[in-house]
Amino acid sequence: MPMPKINSSPVDEVVAGLAAPTASLRRCAALLVRGALLAALALSATGAGAQTALTLYGGARGGGKLEDASGNGNTFSLKSSAAASASVDWLLDDGRVGQVFYSFQRSALPGKAFGQPADVTINISYLHLGGRAFFEGDARNGGGYVVGGLGATFFSPGLGGLSDEVRASGNVGVGWQWPVARNVALRTELRGYLTLINSSGQFFCSGGCVVSIRGSTLTQAEAMVGVSVGF
Repeated sequence: MPMPKINSSPVDEVVAGLAAPTASLRRCAALLVRGALLAALALSATGAGAQTALTLYGGARGGGKLEDASGNGNTFSLKSSAAASASVDWLLDDGRVGQVFYSFQRSALPGKAFGQPADVTINISYLHLGGRAFFEGDARNGGGYVVGGLGATFFSPGLGGLSDEVRASGNVGVGWQWPVARNVALRTELRGYLTLINSSGQFFCSGGCVVSIRGSTLTQAEAMVGVSVGF
């Protein structure tokens, strides 16, 4: 004998209504964080005047693993791929260089991590505020330097039903700068990224979770070459 249908309560309807916009709220939060850091970029660049440089980079990024939410111990590696980056640098009074840095990668996870027949795109972006310090030489004469910054990592899965995620992160690296003309220089850099996931449970959750992080961090490495123009 079929069971009678039980109507949902008003409380259930309210909960369902509140859960629906969760992904949209997370996207809004991500945009606010990016906007705040970009505002810092604009203010810094304005104060730097003619000692500001814009650099565009091309490179490749790899690393990072996620673990199956079912707890069977399987791990899924983010795919290595090309990355595009940009920075705005300005000279500080003590000779060091302030920097706002952005890097974007279109990576992917194996489809089986989500029960899909094909790979699932995972866009990963870093937006960091930091700087450079030369071992010898300076921003005008070039040479070797260390670089680093702190900010946020933005994860955006390309599969419906999964939410965007934002986490605190930082980067550190080394580089070399070669002046090639007035206000023009070449750069090459190696950077390592560390994202604080701080989760032993699910990740990319929106109405149901399929992937979880085991551990507290996600690491990636990137090699890049760039052209810098001063203005």
